[in-house]
Amino acid sequence: MKNILLILALLPMVSMAQITDKLFAEVSFGLVEDIEHTDKDINLFSPDMSSSHSSDAELENGFDISIGYQYSEKIAVGFSYLDAEISGSNDVEYFQGEFTDMSAFIQYDLYQVKNIMFFADASLGQVEYEASRFLVSDDSELPINSPDGTANKMALGLGAKMAIKDNMTIVVKYTLNELDDDGFDGWDYGSDTDRYAFMSVGLRMKLSK
Repeated sequence: MKNILLILALLPMVSMAQITDKLFAEVSFGLVEDIEHTDKDINLFSPDMSSSHSSDAELENGFDISIGYQYSEKIAVGFSYLDAEISGSNDVEYFQGEFTDMSAFIQYDLYQVKNIMFFADASLGQVEYEASRFLVSDDSELPINSPDGTANKMALGLGAKMAIKDNMTIVVKYTLNELDDDGFDGWDYGSDTDRYAFMSVGLRMKLSK
């Protein structure tokens, strides 16, 4: 169902490729980090988890594909689809999860230094996730109240891009994503928020000459 919705969303842009040279596709690989958000903690005995807390969690891999339209000289708009894994821990528990993120984005070029363009982007979308929790002490799996779910998300990012050919550009980006669902890591305490970051390197290609 997700793939069908993605295809339907992209069809109008694909049709534009027949009359314009402003359509592009981008494929990125990167690392996903669960971001600590302890200022929203409700259970102080099991604070918010993060990928950098201990060796029980680590940065996980993500794959992103997007299609966009160069609306003007500085502005691009489009849709993206991220498929990723994620993990995080605190002193008591750790979690492992996987998720997909389908979003609409807008990207704005800020300034150029030689042949490198720096940009900012923002996006809104929906995340579908699955998660499991385990005890740090013995790796036993814990019962959880949010093994899967769907969340809305908003994101802000910064990046840089450099053209290597007329129709090909290398893109490096860091995006911070905020979800409206505390259950993203397997347990919903009711704070209605969780965060993750995606750090990626990708290749952007124009789809028409």
